[in-house]
Amino acid sequence: MRAIEKYLRRIGEPFLLQETPQADYNLLARIMEGHSRSIPFENFDVVLKKDISIQPADIESKLVDDKRGGYCWEQNNLLQIALEALGYDVTPL
Repeated sequence: MRAIEKYLRRIGEPFLLQETPQADYNLLARIMEGHSRSIPFENFDVVLKKDISIQPADIESKLVDDKRGGYCWEQNNLLQIALEALGYDVTPL
């Protein structure tokens, strides 16, 4: 992830970087809550027949920088990228 700081601000958890968090259940719960509360499901691009990129930089730009919501693949990829940046081992299913 290019800027984990931006992601943490986007989900309402900017102080996590100051805390030096450990990748444990409590941190995971905070990230999951913040992500689901702050980044909505959005399918405007599907309705408008726009291409949806699942490239990490495009997802981060749309959901974090542009403060938009995302389609399921975008949401899951962004969460995976963020969790890996915070020290979790993530296995997509």
